[in-house]
Amino acid sequence: LEPMPWAGDEAATALALKYMITSMTKASAPNDIYSRHAVLVVPTDPINGGGGIGIDMYSALPKKIVGGNFTTSFTKFVVAAHSTHQGQKMFALGDDVCGASGYTDSAAANYLQTQIDHLGSLGPEVTNCSQPGICIEHLAPGLQQQLPFLGALLGPTRSLKGNLMPLMMHGQGIRLGSRLGDALASLTKAGAVWAAERVLFIFVGDLSVGLPAVQADVCDTKTVEIATQMGVPQIAEYFDTLLSGKTHEGCQGPRAAPVGYASILAGARVAAKLKLLRRRSFVSHRTKYTQDLTTFEKTVRGFASMVFWDDTRSPGEVLGAEGGASLLASGEAGSSQQNLIARHLRHARVHGQVYASR
Repeated sequence: LEPMPWAGDEAATALALKYMITSMTKASAPNDIYSRHAVLVVPTDPINGGGGIGIDMYSALPKKIVGGNFTTSFTKFVVAAHSTHQGQKMFALGDDVCGASGYTDSAAANYLQTQIDHLGSLGPEVTNCSQPGICIEHLAPGLQQQLPFLGALLGPTRSLKGNLMPLMMHGQGIRLGSRLGDALASLTKAGAVWAAERVLFIFVGDLSVGLPAVQADVCDTKTVEIATQMGVPQIAEYFDTLLSGKTHEGCQGPRAAPVGYASILAGARVAAKLKLLRRRSFVSHRTKYTQDLTTFEKTVRGFASMVFWDDTRSPGEVLGAEGGASLLASGEAGSSQQNLIARHLRHARVHGQVYASR
């Protein structure tokens, strides 16, 4: 697998598009989902982490064809990640994460800050990165590496600029993750700044690090089962049990807890608040160094991709989509679909070559 260039670069977006198209056309491609809003939990490195399970989730998101180009049906995007350093249990948002680059939806950032102010002591604590030494790491790699996939989802005629809410937790905590989820869910409530938008919430975080391979497989599978099937209080209790050094069904201590536990908890909280009751998840420990866990003797890092959604289509729309899928699978329509995919793949290759020649 190729390393991801700096996020926001034209070649990085082209590379992300290339991987997504490959995922869409392979025999085991995931089924598409349909939802007004969705919550996605993805690995820090969506390309190499878990053998590309994050790419498969991006490829399955709602999309449409406009003017002969693929684009996503989502209009606004939240990307929340955590620092690689454990700082204060606070988070930064907007331009404090990405700088004055024009990517942040400033109206949404101001609205979120106002909602948090109204919550008072019950809200997550926002840090001010203008103060020296507060924000050790302004932009975590895990956040940065998601942006090319959003560019690929949007396609050549739409821009991420002005449609993004970037957030970064400088220190993780159970309370911070839950309260951040509450605050983010308020963006889409009636009368809110994004009430009329279709929002994709992306939370970045990996699973356990440092467990023997077979044990990691058991414990990380249990983590994802709890994160997707239990309520937020049960998820928080499970994480707290591990982080405090206790044992849960054979999994013990902080090493068994997910590295991005606050991100996962925040994602589960948003999904619960928005009543996104459908779930799909994958767990993997696969990298280019670990293939067969039963014979791999070293410790590993766990990866997960999870999606929470709610199919809001009417029965007629579902039936029409199934009919369209059958049509695309045969005859001239199938040929048109393949031509469209081929054109997008050529676009990705051309822009990648332009970048390489600079």
